[in-house]
Amino acid sequence: MPLRKRDSGTATAQRIIRVAFEELERSVTPADSTNFESVTLEAVRKTALDIENQLASRQSLRNMRRLSPLFSAWKLFFLTSWGRFQGRFDSILDDLKQHGDQLDRDANAYNIVEARNMRENLQEWRQESLDRANRDEEEQNTRQLQAICTWLGANDIDQHVIFDQVSNEASKHPGTCSWILTQTTIASWLSNQITNPFVWLQGNPGCGKSVLASQLVKFLRSQGSIVISYFCTSSFASSTQYDEVLKSLLYQMIRNNSQMAAYLYGQYVGKKSASIVILEQLLQLAAIALSDELNHNQNVYVIIDGLDDLGDEKQKKLLGLMNHISRDNLRRPGSACFKILVASRATHLIKERLRKKTAVSLGDEKDKVTTAIARYSEQRLKANQYKFAELLLQDPELVDIARQIARKADGMFLWARLVLEYLTHNIFYGGQEIRDAIEILPRKLVEFYERILTQMIAKFDERSVDRLRTIFGWIAFGQRPLRRAEFRSALSYSAGIASVQDLAPSYLFDMCAPLVEEQADSSLCFIHISVKEYGA
Repeated sequence: MPLRKRDSGTATAQRIIRVAFEELERSVTPADSTNFESVTLEAVRKTALDIENQLASRQSLRNMRRLSPLFSAWKLFFLTSWGRFQGRFDSILDDLKQHGDQLDRDANAYNIVEARNMRENLQEWRQESLDRANRDEEEQNTRQLQAICTWLGANDIDQHVIFDQVSNEASKHPGTCSWILTQTTIASWLSNQITNPFVWLQGNPGCGKSVLASQLVKFLRSQGSIVISYFCTSSFASSTQYDEVLKSLLYQMIRNNSQMAAYLYGQYVGKKSASIVILEQLLQLAAIALSDELNHNQNVYVIIDGLDDLGDEKQKKLLGLMNHISRDNLRRPGSACFKILVASRATHLIKERLRKKTAVSLGDEKDKVTTAIARYSEQRLKANQYKFAELLLQDPELVDIARQIARKADGMFLWARLVLEYLTHNIFYGGQEIRDAIEILPRKLVEFYERILTQMIAKFDERSVDRLRTIFGWIAFGQRPLRRAEFRSALSYSAGIASVQDLAPSYLFDMCAPLVEEQADSSLCFIHISVKEYGA
């Protein structure tokens, strides 16, 4: 039987060990080598301490203390993230053990088929182990996020409702908001360029700021980007609370950063209260952690709409916080870029605070907005084509009327919407009457609201006017919009009926159009926040 060929790798390893041994033998004196057997571990430890004390007496250790602050921040994240990594580390150790067993089997295996099967089994085991580690990590992250959400007291339900209400109008009329994606400043903000990281989208009430902001959110999410968004509106009292804004922004950030979630869970949950000061500090820390974790070619987008619906002090604090996050991010090259967009009216306070930021005024984009309003009006008119057909109005005439509305709207989507509602709920004998009505309708929103309200109550008696006032009061001052069933119950009790047998009839809400509309979730609200301001 032929001798087994010597493995070249084994020979190399033996040669390296022999050379190392010979070097050690030359460096150790015969006197030292005779004492090896009697030397204890305690003696070695004592000698090491003596050397350290000698260095200290010569002040050779004084610079070592300077390194300790550099490790403090790393230590915090390591302690909180070790539990998350330990499961994966144990999986790696098991993987190494399995590899060792495999090598032993390969060394003793004579059957090639058996060795191949073992390798396949090992690969299958490795995949199962990796999947199990991923599941365990995901479950741990989910538990931590749930605990953090409870600790924060965060509730994003209102934000989902607000976003749906705002974005639905654009979804029903496609193509009316796509122009914003090609606007020069916004296109640059959407790109990977670091220019203009902070943009202010400004415009008058009813020009479509919120709808445009919602479409930017939807577009970025469709591209797979990380988007942190918040929509303020006085229709939902919770959305205008400063602490709720901070909680929502913070929770969205840590939801995209598992390491920050582990840190917050370990250091704050159950140990400290979620005060305003702590929330502000954590939001800045979360922004740093998130941008450092991502690739430098990635962006984190923050979109805040309706800033002017917050109180003045809340506006100052939130803008100061966003400015701080933006400045910190620019000072750390190589990290992911934080891009912030604020949409609001041009109030004196906001103009002062954002005077140095890049601004996109919808008033300066009147041509594009006018084209969008014409498209919106055309779609609304064609949806009632069966009615206009009896007036001998075909597609070309409807397109012409839509353009007339857009010109008269002067960049105000809300005005165009009110005109379209007016045309739907009034009686006309011909197309010329419609064109004349558009021309004579008041241009200012306040005058338009007054005209609509006057028509609504013209045929009401005193009791009906009082009930209409009650409906508007519930909408204007409720903590959130009431659904139809809730509203009917509220109106019945508001009437002072001791024992309510039947709820207020649903047709009452139809009589409040066009100032009041019903949302997809059956809640009732004003068609725009400016209706409430008019009533005030």
